[in-house]
Amino acid sequence: MYAGKILCVNLTDLSFSILSPENSIYDKYIGGRGLCGHLLSTHLDSNPLIFCNGPLTGSGYQTTARCAVMHINPKTGGIFRSDFGGRFAAALKNEGYDGLMITGRAENPVSLVIDNGVRFGRVTDDFAVVEAGAHSGINWCSILSDGFFTTHRGGTGTMMHRMNLISIGIRPAAEPQKPDTSAYEDIERLINAAPSLTGRPGIGRFGTAALYDLAHARNILPNVFFNLPKPDAHTNACAIGETESVSCGSCTIACRKRKNGLRIPEYDGFAMLMSVGIPFDKIIETYNFCLKQGIDVITACHCIAQSGMDAEEFLHSIPEEFYNGADRFTVKGIELPAIAPDGALGAALGYATSPNGADWTTAMALTHEILRKPVPTDRYSVEGKAVINIAYENAKAAADSLPVCRYALFAVSLEEYAKASGTTAAHLADCGNEIFMNEISIIRRLGFGMETDRLPDGLLKPEQQKAFDSELKKYHRMRGLI
Repeated sequence: MYAGKILCVNLTDLSFSILSPENSIYDKYIGGRGLCGHLLSTHLDSNPLIFCNGPLTGSGYQTTARCAVMHINPKTGGIFRSDFGGRFAAALKNEGYDGLMITGRAENPVSLVIDNGVRFGRVTDDFAVVEAGAHSGINWCSILSDGFFTTHRGGTGTMMHRMNLISIGIRPAAEPQKPDTSAYEDIERLINAAPSLTGRPGIGRFGTAALYDLAHARNILPNVFFNLPKPDAHTNACAIGETESVSCGSCTIACRKRKNGLRIPEYDGFAMLMSVGIPFDKIIETYNFCLKQGIDVITACHCIAQSGMDAEEFLHSIPEEFYNGADRFTVKGIELPAIAPDGALGAALGYATSPNGADWTTAMALTHEILRKPVPTDRYSVEGKAVINIAYENAKAAADSLPVCRYALFAVSLEEYAKASGTTAAHLADCGNEIFMNEISIIRRLGFGMETDRLPDGLLKPEQQKAFDSELKKYHRMRGLI
């Protein structure tokens, strides 16, 4: 399950070393996101860029071909953590490493190659690769993995540009065999029984853009806080037509879709581009242009709305005044994602309290407020959302560390993945709490106090804001922060 080694690369002198964490570190932080957080916390002064896999990487279990990434956000000075799919995580594990930590800056642009050793040179086409987006000027440049998967947001591509690191290539691992276990069967059964994943209008058919219809019907698209006209309901994911699925390794959901060789936008990208007026027939082309350039669509669309510029003109020539992104509708300097907070108050609370800044994937309130699973909650009420969000934050932190894709959590619980990893759901939840609170500790060290756990002014009605502030205080108390 573990290789027991972290590859540490110093680009300043093009050297490398091996770090071997104690078993207690793996027991406490699991791997993936948790291990990234531990490494960032202990090496914060070195400003590292960290990639980690987890104990289920390469196991063949569904949705586990994810690689966690964490670093200081060059846009905000806060923490950034995310994950991405493709072959990279399994390739890193196959080379004998649980993580890769990169520090320093190369004198000249270099590519890091891991192939039965470490060298700097050309990355061949058959390698699992992570590369920085082309736009080196913006502080919110993304990365692209295997030419298809991306982290968006957070400036990981910017970090690579600043390090003079063009790409990272690793010899890919063989596709893992499906494990012959009851845990695998339980997970597969739950995924196949979830309409939101494998149903006729589900993510497995249309990608995560399938969520657009639900957001449109509930009037929570970003046009609400942009104060722009509501997009057409009929130009949705279904209107794209038949697409080809691209799976992250052994994933049976295959939420990433492409058509004519181009990637179909995920929900946030689809909803954002529609909300700022990109014509439906140009959505796919525009989205793929952004991928190649490393342009985070969420940040870009906030900048477009703030500037009042034509969207196409902005994306092809980003003004320098927006090289650090937008400054409206942000939490901890990060722009709101594509769910309007006044129509999903659990998600709004999650925006305020996420160590990442505005991010719906931290507390996953979308599951119960919009998808109505496992139990529907009143999306217009914030009461009781503190305890729900904390439970989801802990579960999500643990899942990110195994790693498990966020969309699997629409149907599968920690109980099934605990069975797959030989532990208990209670232990995973406890680890999730440790992982999340470690991230809180990091952002406090970076200067983000509790006063930054807030929404932008004016997004909630006065009566909503009063209830929100009360629930936020309850959240802080339950987390032991006050």
